[in-house]
Amino acid sequence: MNQMTDTQNSGNGSMTNEQRMDEIRENVQGLANSRQVGEALDRLRALIDQTTQMLRDFTQQSGQWTQAAQNRASEMARQLRDQSGVAVDSVSHQVEQNPLMSIGIAFAVGFLCAALIRR
Repeated sequence: MNQMTDTQNSGNGSMTNEQRMDEIRENVQGLANSRQVGEALDRLRALIDQTTQMLRDFTQQSGQWTQAAQNRASEMARQLRDQSGVAVDSVSHQVEQNPLMSIGIAFAVGFLCAALIRR
């Protein structure tokens, strides 16, 4: 009788208790695998979110670095213009104070350049 309850007529598409247990085990394993896959996908999504945030931060930081470099370059150019203006003013003042000496120096520099070019 016990044998009868365990197995039923296979023509009706019935399963044995052992087959049902195997099917339940497969379903449980499939469910466990789907949980693992779900957890792996959640970890992957979290990693993608972290990477995206890091890229945003890097982009923002590089923009700030670029702006700082541009500001520094502008400041250096302004200082250079100011210093060259001072040098031009100084030379102009010297020429105005000593016009004959300035002409002599200009003649000597021109003569030297011509002599070097001939060689």
